[in-house]
Amino acid sequence: MNALRRVVLALALGLNPPAAADAPEGVPEELQDVCRLRDTRPLILSNVSAQPSYFAKIHPEGSHAFYIGSGNRMLTLESNDMLTRDRPIVGSIDPVPSPDGRILAVPGLEIYWLPEVMEKGEGAELLLEDADHSGVYQSVALLRSGRRGGAADLRVYRVITDSSGEVLYRDYEVNFSGARPTARILGNAGPGHLCPGKDYKTIMISKTGRLLGAYDPTSGTSKVIDVAVPGRCREVLDLGYPTGKIEFRHDDGAIAFHVDYYDTQAGGYFSGVSSTLTKDVYVVELQKLEGAAPGAWRLHPSKVRRIFASSVKGSGGYYPSWTRDGRLVYVRDDHNHYAFEVVRPEDAPSYRFLLPPHGGTDHQPEELPKDWPKDWNEQLHRSAALGGLWSQLCSPYDAEQSAVGAMTAFLSLEAEVCRKLARSHWTPDSRLKLSEQPRYRRDPRFDPAILARLEPEELESACREDGPPPTHETKVYGQRISQNLDGPGVIHHYCVGCHVTGGNLDIGGGSLMRNPVDFSNLTQAQVMESLDRMDLWEDDQGRMPPQGFDPPIETDEGEWVDHQELATDYLNEVLAELQRDPPLPDFPGGPAR
Repeated sequence: MNALRRVVLALALGLNPPAAADAPEGVPEELQDVCRLRDTRPLILSNVSAQPSYFAKIHPEGSHAFYIGSGNRMLTLESNDMLTRDRPIVGSIDPVPSPDGRILAVPGLEIYWLPEVMEKGEGAELLLEDADHSGVYQSVALLRSGRRGGAADLRVYRVITDSSGEVLYRDYEVNFSGARPTARILGNAGPGHLCPGKDYKTIMISKTGRLLGAYDPTSGTSKVIDVAVPGRCREVLDLGYPTGKIEFRHDDGAIAFHVDYYDTQAGGYFSGVSSTLTKDVYVVELQKLEGAAPGAWRLHPSKVRRIFASSVKGSGGYYPSWTRDGRLVYVRDDHNHYAFEVVRPEDAPSYRFLLPPHGGTDHQPEELPKDWPKDWNEQLHRSAALGGLWSQLCSPYDAEQSAVGAMTAFLSLEAEVCRKLARSHWTPDSRLKLSEQPRYRRDPRFDPAILARLEPEELESACREDGPPPTHETKVYGQRISQNLDGPGVIHHYCVGCHVTGGNLDIGGGSLMRNPVDFSNLTQAQVMESLDRMDLWEDDQGRMPPQGFDPPIETDEGEWVDHQELATDYLNEVLAELQRDPPLPDFPGGPAR
């Protein structure tokens, strides 16, 4: 097989998503009516022609999505022009617009004028390059704007990056008063450490610069940190479970994130939804509680919304972003078909529950809202019982579910489905079986004894009333494309997440290259090592990529495409070329070619 040829992309019509998700495959007919989960109908579904890889963000007005395809790309969400709707733009990875839509940052660190990027794409000119701030996975906050020294429009942005486990930050001033903006670095020192001594992962600064979202590998949970004063980080909310990157609403009043089920990629790079898990998007509104001492405030969740519920491994949604007007945009992976979906979070019913940090059912959170019910722990267990009962009856993966994962099904139960579960299926046998599930013994926040004594009417009391369902039709743009990759595309898709330094692909041994991948500086030894590591079974043996390759993908024509086979064939062709024409050795001044 010639792995350098382009795999033909099969076009199909975009489909209008249903208002409610189907019951999982294989559910008996008599359980279909209680196994159906609510799905939030999108306002917009915009199909994407290249698989979004590792990172995606939305323009604050919600007009364009920025993502990694073969290099950075910009998708006009509400367009059907197949020639212009999806365009290449500056940079190779991580395109991030500022909260005001004025600048775009890409690793390097490079800052561009966003209106010029939207007009000229790859032809936009740099405003500023800061080679000292060379981490990846950056995010941008707008610290202040106003007048100084006669400037009509002066704005200060803070950019944070992930640099080998360190949260680095630097501030930049951009003057928009002239015909074209000018930018400068603030301060003479290099990038500072936002949270010294902390090993936070998948970091995201809020748009105001006051808060940071991060996964903490020491606790295995995601947290919100007060970073208003750099270097003095204080954790103000522990969500109690691991999530993807936390995205803050423009007013800091809510967060959005995705949650992994059945397996987890929390804290690490990922591209798409692997065959071992699903990913679902959540929104949580935040409530600030003032403490008695200055600086003792904390955050607590008030309204929790599950935007949709995937029941098939290998599918789901991730990388949620907020628009300025409070809509939510995320990537949806539907059996290897990709689209950006736009929703109103309020179209999903909300629920109020508190999941304390790890520490057991007797672990009382430090503070509770004054109006928080005294029986909040009982209410938490009713939610756990309803979600666990649904998982027990309906999910083919019930044995793989965590206590928290099983509980979240409750958030997607329609009111009548919820009541029917409680009335008809919460029997002494199901109650005993559920209370003996090992997941509730592994997680000390859940007490099997509470689950075992709950009565059907107590579960039914937890079922909320549904509001009127949305009546809008989903607007569909673009064509649904069967996502298949050629050899270079597979390498970019699976390798760039781990082998990126300052916008370059780093294969090791000092070889860096700009994306898209050309392998012009690789040695025979490096290619041979890559081929060997791709054949390993275990991650701890140094497998590459660590998570392995996705299983073969079926195209719309019924053909199968094997990503590992594509990568292997492509690297073997590269190896053959290197053996015919080996690269010259590197010299102190850099590569000879």
